[in-house]
Amino acid sequence: MSDLIEVDLSEPEQPPRKEIDLDSRWVWFAIGLGLGLLVTVVLNFSDDSPRSEGLGPGSGTTTTTSPATTLVGVGDEIPGFPDGLSALVSPGDGRALEILTWPHSGEPVYRSIPLGDFALASPPRFDSSGSFLAAVTSTAEGGLLLHAGRPNSFGVVADDVVTFGWHDSDAADLAWTKQVGDEVEVWVSDDRNQPFRVTSGIGIGTELKAWGDWGFALGVATVADDESTSITTTILSPVGELMAQVEGSVVASHQTGLLLVQGADGMVRLELVTDGPVFAVRDLALPDFVTGGEFDPSGEQVAVVGFSGLSIVDLSSGVVTNHAVRPGSNSVTWSSDGRFVLANGFRGVIVVDTEASSFSTILQQEATRAVGSIPIGS
Repeated sequence: MSDLIEVDLSEPEQPPRKEIDLDSRWVWFAIGLGLGLLVTVVLNFSDDSPRSEGLGPGSGTTTTTSPATTLVGVGDEIPGFPDGLSALVSPGDGRALEILTWPHSGEPVYRSIPLGDFALASPPRFDSSGSFLAAVTSTAEGGLLLHAGRPNSFGVVADDVVTFGWHDSDAADLAWTKQVGDEVEVWVSDDRNQPFRVTSGIGIGTELKAWGDWGFALGVATVADDESTSITTTILSPVGELMAQVEGSVVASHQTGLLLVQGADGMVRLELVTDGPVFAVRDLALPDFVTGGEFDPSGEQVAVVGFSGLSIVDLSSGVVTNHAVRPGSNSVTWSSDGRFVLANGFRGVIVVDTEASSFSTILQQEATRAVGSIPIGS
């Protein structure tokens, strides 16, 4: 007997079919409508493609537009905000970091840089223009590399770097300390010259705390017999000559030479660097230990990051406004008009409106590593 089972696949008997008139206008209309719907589906599929997944370190720069849900400029997202915004974001899983540039009017643009998230050895930072980024990474051999630049020109600037800092007012001017043998050197790279050494012969452990047209602030920590730690800051002139020494660590600087200094006892004070000595200006009553800070463009306010959150200090009145937010790093930046303070959160960017004494968070879907403000026209 055959193993095959015969199955009747024929359809039930149907009435005779009516012949289709291919000359009918209705037929051609239906065919055209079907083709139009097919094209629409294809185009919609292409428009819904996600943001670039990011490239691995060393793979170059890729530009993508923002997710389709974001259709406004940062000036629309933050009413009254006068600038553009830049943020360093992480796609996660060790993939290449991306610089998000959000114009005052227009959609954000993401550009990947050849730098992996896991390689960061210290918090990255944008310069005063919000357009240049610097970051230190560790190598497999234990060395440290300084990377800097715009997204399309981001690359290694120096090796064996200890610390780095952007000029407190001039865009793209970068300084760093570099270990050479058993001493530390101070180097500078600006938009006019190739990198050059300012001074050498500095003791191991010295860190660059701040710099500007007034000079350089270099801090070194010492441990006493009772295991207490103190920091002494040496102030050098712009050409590397010794000007003064102050007790404490410089947290922030303004282009006028105004320094925010924190002593070993946690007290914070203002000091002013002049052509001669350093003058004490006033003490500030802050809620807790300060871990970072930034002066506003006018030098009339300073934003500080502490263990309890973010505080804004009016330097003329001494009034301190505390905001219960926890930035993801010690780096903060001001808008060009001195009204808004930006800080990267663990997710998103924290925006403090000093006029309204309020704060909000934008870009909450992003894991941010640094944030900058881009004045229009810079």
